[in-house]
Amino acid sequence: MTVPSLLSTVHFSGSFALLDGHLRRLRRSAAALAAHYHDAGPFANEKMPSDEAIVAAMRAAVDKMGSGAEQRVRVLVDGEGEVRVEASVFERPAATAHGDRVVVLDDRPLRETHDGLVFMRNKTSERRVYDDARARRGVAAAPASDAVFDVLLYTEDGYVTECCIANIAVEIERDRWVTPPVSDLRPILPGVYREWLLAQGQLEEMPIDIDLLKDCISRGMRVKCFNALRGEYFVTIRF
Repeated sequence: MTVPSLLSTVHFSGSFALLDGHLRRLRRSAAALAAHYHDAGPFANEKMPSDEAIVAAMRAAVDKMGSGAEQRVRVLVDGEGEVRVEASVFERPAATAHGDRVVVLDDRPLRETHDGLVFMRNKTSERRVYDDARARRGVAAAPASDAVFDVLLYTEDGYVTECCIANIAVEIERDRWVTPPVSDLRPILPGVYREWLLAQGQLEEMPIDIDLLKDCISRGMRVKCFNALRGEYFVTIRF
Protein backbone atom coordinates (compact mmCIF):
# COMPACT_ATOMS: atom_id res chain seq x y z
CA MET A 1 0.00 0.00 0.00
CA THR A 2 1.39 3.37 -1.02
CA VAL A 3 0.55 6.03 1.54
CA PRO A 4 0.95 9.68 0.47
CA SER A 5 2.47 12.33 2.68
CA LEU A 6 0.72 15.35 4.11
CA LEU A 7 1.78 18.45 2.22
CA SER A 8 1.79 22.18 2.89
CA THR A 9 3.53 24.88 0.86
CA VAL A 10 4.52 27.90 2.93
CA HIS A 11 5.71 31.33 1.82
CA PHE A 12 8.79 32.61 3.63
CA SER A 13 10.02 36.19 3.51
CA GLY A 14 11.68 36.85 6.84
CA SER A 15 8.96 34.82 8.57
CA PHE A 16 6.62 31.96 7.71
CA ALA A 17 3.36 33.41 6.39
CA LEU A 18 0.15 32.08 7.95
CA LEU A 19 2.16 29.54 9.95
CA ASP A 20 -0.61 28.76 12.46
CA GLY A 21 -3.00 28.03 9.61
CA HIS A 22 -0.55 25.61 7.98
CA LEU A 23 0.07 23.78 11.25
CA ARG A 24 -3.65 23.63 12.00
CA ARG A 25 -4.39 22.13 8.58
CA LEU A 26 -1.60 19.55 8.93
CA ARG A 27 -3.10 18.39 12.24
CA ARG A 28 -6.60 18.31 10.79
CA SER A 29 -5.48 16.35 7.74
CA ALA A 30 -3.46 13.90 9.85
CA ALA A 31 -6.66 13.08 11.77
CA ALA A 32 -8.62 12.66 8.51
CA LEU A 33 -6.02 10.33 7.01
CA ALA A 34 -5.68 8.37 10.26
CA ALA A 35 -9.42 7.68 10.03
CA HIS A 36 -9.06 6.76 6.34
CA TYR A 37 -6.28 4.24 7.06
CA HIS A 38 -7.58 3.13 10.44
CA ASP A 39 -6.72 -0.57 9.96
CA ALA A 40 -3.21 0.12 8.66
CA GLY A 41 -2.12 2.69 11.23
CA PRO A 42 -0.54 5.56 9.25
CA PHE A 43 -0.97 9.05 10.70
CA ALA A 44 -1.95 7.78 14.14
CA ASN A 45 -1.83 10.62 16.64
CA GLU A 46 1.09 9.17 18.60
CA LYS A 47 3.19 9.06 15.41
CA MET A 48 2.69 12.67 14.41
CA PRO A 49 5.44 15.23 15.14
CA SER A 50 4.81 18.24 17.35
CA ASP A 51 4.31 21.69 15.86
CA GLU A 52 7.67 22.63 17.36
CA ALA A 53 9.42 19.79 15.52
CA ILE A 54 7.85 20.80 12.21
CA VAL A 55 8.80 24.45 12.64
CA ALA A 56 12.35 23.50 13.61
CA ALA A 57 12.71 21.50 10.39
CA MET A 58 11.31 24.42 8.40
CA ARG A 59 13.70 26.84 10.04
CA ALA A 60 16.69 24.58 9.32
CA ALA A 61 15.72 24.42 5.63
CA VAL A 62 15.34 28.17 5.15
CA ASP A 63 18.53 28.89 7.08
CA LYS A 64 20.39 26.55 4.73
CA MET A 65 19.07 28.53 1.77
CA GLY A 66 19.82 31.88 3.40
CA SER A 67 17.01 33.39 5.43
CA GLY A 68 17.11 36.72 3.57
CA ALA A 69 15.68 35.19 0.40
CA GLU A 70 11.99 34.94 -0.47
CA GLN A 71 11.38 31.20 -0.39
CA ARG A 72 8.93 28.47 -1.25
CA VAL A 73 8.95 26.03 1.67
CA ARG A 74 7.45 22.62 0.94
CA VAL A 75 6.63 20.64 4.08
CA LEU A 76 5.90 16.91 3.89
CA VAL A 77 4.92 14.65 6.78
CA ASP A 78 4.64 10.93 6.07
CA GLY A 79 2.41 8.38 7.76
CA GLU A 80 5.09 7.50 10.28
CA GLY A 81 5.56 11.13 11.31
CA GLU A 82 8.82 11.77 9.47
CA VAL A 83 9.18 15.41 8.38
CA ARG A 84 10.87 16.47 5.17
CA VAL A 85 11.23 20.12 4.20
CA GLU A 86 12.30 21.40 0.79
CA ALA A 87 13.14 25.11 0.52
CA SER A 88 13.79 26.89 -2.77
CA VAL A 89 13.96 30.47 -3.99
CA PHE A 90 10.47 31.67 -4.85
CA GLU A 91 10.34 33.42 -8.20
CA ARG A 92 7.03 35.11 -8.89
CA PRO A 93 5.76 34.55 -12.45
CA ALA A 94 6.02 37.58 -14.70
CA ALA A 95 2.77 39.55 -15.00
CA THR A 96 0.72 39.15 -18.16
CA ALA A 97 0.06 42.14 -20.41
CA HIS A 98 -3.42 42.71 -18.93
CA GLY A 99 -2.55 41.70 -15.39
CA ASP A 100 -4.67 38.53 -15.35
CA ARG A 101 -3.57 34.93 -15.46
CA VAL A 102 -5.50 32.65 -17.80
CA VAL A 103 -7.44 29.75 -16.26
CA VAL A 104 -9.21 27.25 -18.50
CA LEU A 105 -12.29 25.21 -17.53
CA ASP A 106 -11.54 21.50 -17.48
CA ASP A 107 -12.93 19.49 -20.38
CA ARG A 108 -14.66 16.98 -18.11
CA PRO A 109 -16.21 16.96 -14.63
CA LEU A 110 -14.62 15.42 -11.57
CA ARG A 111 -15.45 11.76 -11.15
CA GLU A 112 -13.72 10.87 -7.94
CA THR A 113 -14.43 7.66 -6.05
CA HIS A 114 -15.31 7.81 -2.37
CA ASP A 115 -11.74 6.78 -1.44
CA GLY A 116 -10.32 9.51 -3.67
CA LEU A 117 -12.27 12.29 -1.99
CA VAL A 118 -10.07 12.30 1.10
CA PHE A 119 -7.14 13.36 -1.08
CA MET A 120 -9.09 16.28 -2.51
CA ARG A 121 -10.24 17.53 0.89
CA ASN A 122 -6.78 17.24 2.43
CA LYS A 123 -3.56 18.44 0.82
CA THR A 124 -1.22 15.51 0.23
CA SER A 125 1.42 14.34 -2.21
CA GLU A 126 -1.34 12.38 -3.99
CA ARG A 127 -2.03 14.90 -6.77
CA ARG A 128 -3.06 12.75 -9.73
CA VAL A 129 -6.46 14.42 -10.14
CA TYR A 130 -4.79 17.82 -10.47
CA ASP A 131 -1.81 16.64 -12.52
CA ASP A 132 -4.10 14.83 -14.96
CA ALA A 133 -6.30 17.91 -15.41
CA ARG A 134 -3.29 20.12 -16.11
CA ALA A 135 -1.89 17.56 -18.58
CA ARG A 136 -5.25 17.27 -20.38
CA ARG A 137 -5.47 21.02 -20.80
CA GLY A 138 -1.83 21.48 -21.75
CA VAL A 139 -0.73 23.47 -18.70
CA ALA A 140 3.02 23.37 -18.24
CA ALA A 141 4.65 22.93 -14.83
CA ALA A 142 6.07 26.46 -15.19
CA PRO A 143 3.85 28.14 -17.79
CA ALA A 144 4.98 31.18 -19.77
CA SER A 145 3.36 34.46 -18.76
CA ASP A 146 0.98 34.40 -21.76
CA ALA A 147 0.12 30.69 -21.48
CA VAL A 148 -2.73 29.01 -19.61
CA PHE A 149 -1.77 29.14 -15.94
CA ASP A 150 -4.21 26.71 -14.31
CA VAL A 151 -7.33 24.56 -14.73
CA LEU A 152 -10.72 25.18 -13.10
CA LEU A 153 -12.38 21.98 -11.87
CA TYR A 154 -16.10 21.32 -11.64
CA THR A 155 -18.47 18.55 -10.60
CA GLU A 156 -20.90 16.46 -12.63
CA ASP A 157 -23.77 18.68 -11.44
CA GLY A 158 -22.06 21.74 -12.91
CA TYR A 159 -20.60 23.43 -9.82
CA VAL A 160 -17.07 24.79 -9.82
CA THR A 161 -14.83 23.67 -6.97
CA GLU A 162 -11.28 25.02 -7.24
CA CYS A 163 -8.27 25.25 -9.50
CA CYS A 164 -5.44 22.75 -9.41
CA ILE A 165 -3.10 24.98 -7.40
CA ALA A 166 -5.46 27.55 -5.88
CA ASN A 167 -8.90 28.27 -4.51
CA ILE A 168 -11.18 30.59 -6.48
CA ALA A 169 -13.58 33.44 -5.75
CA VAL A 170 -16.10 35.27 -7.91
CA GLU A 171 -17.31 38.83 -7.52
CA ILE A 172 -21.11 38.56 -7.64
CA GLU A 173 -21.63 42.25 -6.89
CA ARG A 174 -19.01 44.98 -6.89
CA ASP A 175 -16.53 44.15 -4.11
CA ARG A 176 -18.65 41.24 -2.82
CA TRP A 177 -16.67 38.03 -3.24
CA VAL A 178 -17.92 34.46 -2.86
CA THR A 179 -16.05 31.17 -2.88
CA PRO A 180 -17.39 27.59 -3.15
CA PRO A 181 -18.13 26.13 0.29
CA VAL A 182 -16.34 23.19 1.84
CA SER A 183 -19.02 20.54 2.19
CA ASP A 184 -19.71 16.83 1.89
CA LEU A 185 -21.33 17.46 -1.49
CA ARG A 186 -18.29 18.58 -3.46
CA PRO A 187 -14.54 18.04 -3.08
CA ILE A 188 -12.82 21.31 -2.20
CA LEU A 189 -9.47 21.77 -0.51
CA PRO A 190 -9.80 24.18 2.43
CA GLY A 191 -6.79 26.33 1.58
CA VAL A 192 -4.88 28.15 4.31
CA TYR A 193 -5.18 31.52 2.55
CA ARG A 194 -8.88 30.85 1.88
CA GLU A 195 -9.40 30.22 5.59
CA TRP A 196 -7.66 33.52 6.40
CA LEU A 197 -9.77 35.51 3.90
CA LEU A 198 -12.98 34.05 5.34
CA ALA A 199 -11.86 34.89 8.88
CA GLN A 200 -11.13 38.47 7.77
CA GLY A 201 -14.63 38.83 6.32
CA GLN A 202 -13.26 39.33 2.82
CA LEU A 203 -15.07 36.26 1.41
CA GLU A 204 -18.41 34.53 1.76
CA GLU A 205 -19.12 30.88 1.04
CA MET A 206 -21.69 30.21 -1.68
CA PRO A 207 -22.17 27.45 -4.27
CA ILE A 208 -21.09 28.67 -7.72
CA ASP A 209 -22.31 26.85 -10.79
CA ILE A 210 -20.92 27.42 -14.26
CA ASP A 211 -23.97 29.46 -15.32
CA LEU A 212 -23.52 31.86 -12.39
CA LEU A 213 -19.81 32.17 -13.18
CA LYS A 214 -20.57 33.03 -16.81
CA ASP A 215 -23.26 35.52 -15.76
CA CYS A 216 -20.91 37.33 -13.37
CA ILE A 217 -18.22 37.54 -16.03
CA SER A 218 -20.72 38.83 -18.60
CA ARG A 219 -21.62 41.65 -16.16
CA GLY A 220 -18.01 42.70 -15.84
CA MET A 221 -17.47 41.10 -12.44
CA ARG A 222 -13.99 39.88 -11.57
CA VAL A 223 -12.60 36.43 -10.76
CA LYS A 224 -9.55 35.80 -8.61
CA CYS A 225 -7.55 32.86 -7.34
CA PHE A 226 -5.41 32.62 -4.24
CA ASN A 227 -3.17 30.32 -2.28
CA ALA A 228 -0.79 30.66 0.64
CA LEU A 229 2.30 30.87 -1.57
CA ARG A 230 1.20 33.37 -4.22
CA GLY A 231 -1.48 35.32 -2.39
CA GLU A 232 -4.28 36.72 -4.57
CA TYR A 233 -4.25 37.23 -8.33
CA PHE A 234 -6.95 38.07 -10.84
CA VAL A 235 -7.70 35.52 -13.55
CA THR A 236 -9.44 35.37 -16.92
CA ILE A 237 -11.58 32.25 -17.39
CA ARG A 238 -11.65 30.48 -20.74
CA PHE A 239 -14.62 28.16 -21.23
